[in-house]
Amino acid sequence: MYIRWLRDLLTKNQVMSLPQTPSFQHNQLTLIKRLSSLIRPSHYTGDLGTVDEDGYIYLTARSKGIIKVRGKRISPKEIEAVILALPEVIDCTIEGIEDEIEGEMLKATVTVRKDSIEALTKDKLIQHCSQHLALFKVPQAYEFKDDLTISATGKKIKKV
Repeated sequence: MYIRWLRDLLTKNQVMSLPQTPSFQHNQLTLIKRLSSLIRPSHYTGDLGTVDEDGYIYLTARSKGIIKVRGKRISPKEIEAVILALPEVIDCTIEGIEDEIEGEMLKATVTVRKDSIEALTKDKLIQHCSQHLALFKVPQAYEFKDDLTISATGKKIKKV
């Protein structure tokens, strides 16, 4: 599909036409990498997504929102969803904080219901996350707050 899109883009702009020979198919990956480096600056949005077999694009996350832990890319939304499944939790955010060994480590900032402050502990959060997430996705640091800081646009401010 990407080759078809690239071919259509190039022929519409009349930059060049792609050859239809067997040698092209052998070297198409190299050609696409070279051409995409030319096209990318004007078409890059920072969105991450998937394309289904019908060609529909589904956006899943932002590349800036991805945290790298031990060389693995982690989306904070997945971890937030697991923590928010607990009835004692009102809201939470996940952020990456610098770590000398792992590059970044996960920190969960959690807002707990006032009637459940004593019921929810760090150990209970770790146990719940361990049951529902891969081990490298379990946050290592936890902070409990009365409320989260929210910007004027309604987004959670993670680093204060």
